[in-house]
Amino acid sequence: MKKIISGNKYDFKVILTRKQRGSLFEIQSLYKMDKSLSTITNVNVIISELLEPILKTNEFQDSTIIVDFKNGQKLFNTAVEFFNDKNWIGFLEGELDEDRREGGWNSDFLF
Repeated sequence: MKKIISGNKYDFKVILTRKQRGSLFEIQSLYKMDKSLSTITNVNVIISELLEPILKTNEFQDSTIIVDFKNGQKLFNTAVEFFNDKNWIGFLEGELDEDRREGGWNSDFLF
């Protein structure tokens, strides 16, 4: 499952990939100004507002989250709901501006 959402300064891709032993969940972002890319699933606001409430943990080691399919669907649907809220996207984009200034926006995936 894949959903692309256009924000003001960023485009977002919410992805759920079903595998044999669960699902891979991630959120990718493209900064429109300079086309820099990052997987943002490990950004604090995503962890605290999306991942923790659904998965009931804050133990995340990677930007790709491996979960069972049921929790993967919850994450995907909730993320899409969040990204349809323009106020929430505005808040997230402010957080991403700060994250981007601190470096690390040099991923090489195709958006």
